[in-house]
Amino acid sequence: MPEVTDMILTVDDHVVPGGPEVELLEVGPGSRAAVLALVSSEHGHFLQYYESPSVGTVVCGIYEKDQLVGAVLLEYEPEARESTADAALAALVVAGRHRGRGIASAAIGAASRMLSAAGYRRVIAEWVWSRQAYERLGFRVWRTRSISR
Repeated sequence: MPEVTDMILTVDDHVVPGGPEVELLEVGPGSRAAVLALVSSEHGHFLQYYESPSVGTVVCGIYEKDQLVGAVLLEYEPEARESTADAALAALVVAGRHRGRGIASAAIGAASRMLSAAGYRRVIAEWVWSRQAYERLGFRVWRTRSISR
């Protein structure tokens, strides 16, 4: 079984990233097909989580200047939750042609601010593949766990 790292951020420790401005919008019927196509082409192993999100999970598109550049899952009832103060962001996907420009960092920052504004005190980042990106934003390693595919 592969191992993944989960990281955690206490909202008071959040570092606001520079870089592009992005907007996270909940996926509706008009944008669902485009988000699923993006996830399928970039990180197909995440597709099942986007197609059938668990209870308490919101699928969001990441938009830069009204263009879909990625997607992320916001979990208000994450499996890693220790208290009602925890929410999570998981399965972050950025389209290949938009990587390396700070889109992921901007999306992580936007998601953290949204969850904080909703009253969550800690944000758990599940399935982190790039620890450095999260560490720059104030996250710290929380745990490593095995997952089944």
